[in-house]
Amino acid sequence: MPYNEQNDDFWKCEEDESYTLLVISPESAVATRLLGDKGSDTLKCIKEIVFMGGLFGNEQLEQTDPQTIENANGPVHDVNDSSNPADLTETNVVSDEAAARALWVDKLKAVNKVPLRIFSLETASCDRDGLQSILFSGQTGIYKDTDQGKAEKQGIKKLLEKVSTHDENWCEHPPNMLGQMVCSHDECIVATLDFDVVSATYIWRGDEQKDPHTKIHFEQISPMVDLSTAVTTYEASTDSNVWLATSFDAPAWFELLEGKLSNF
Repeated sequence: MPYNEQNDDFWKCEEDESYTLLVISPESAVATRLLGDKGSDTLKCIKEIVFMGGLFGNEQLEQTDPQTIENANGPVHDVNDSSNPADLTETNVVSDEAAARALWVDKLKAVNKVPLRIFSLETASCDRDGLQSILFSGQTGIYKDTDQGKAEKQGIKKLLEKVSTHDENWCEHPPNMLGQMVCSHDECIVATLDFDVVSATYIWRGDEQKDPHTKIHFEQISPMVDLSTAVTTYEASTDSNVWLATSFDAPAWFELLEGKLSNF
């Protein structure tokens, strides 16, 4: 069903049932619905909200994750200005920083304790397998965004070799949408194995307590969204309904995708 914040059928649930709301876009429409007149009734149907957005390690990423820093946005006043790492933020937040702040920080927390889970850019952006393959290899020297991209391509190549049984034309007729996404992924140029699939994996498999394979780890936080820049920061908190995904095992995740594709 096409999404519309005013479409009641989109938001409704059956009696005694609830659902996880996955937000993979700027948060304007979700904020309009959940903080509007119908918000209280809608929230009764929602057991958890999973957001894709934010950037919480902006100043460290230049050294530790150059590919992700290349895909960050500048602040509100100039999203193309990436000269100052401290001002870097993420597309979904900078598109409507007021909505992000209302949902993560201010109003939603005040009216409902529905758990909020955030997958930020540094955890779920493109080339996670490439980055972790470099780190797991023991490399301690400086690496570039292009090194991450090359390592990611190698991981994709190995995955496809296993599921395609060396059929060179496998990507011309992939068995399903997941196969199409694997075939289409091209570093961060065409990023189809990032935010959407990582957060969907959490909804499918759960966190590290439920799925020790992918090891999606969360930390309980109190986030902040600076309205003048759209920069996101956080402090650790034990009195919060917000959890930030801080890590997952990307090579193990590739093995999981391989298993799904091998069944077709």
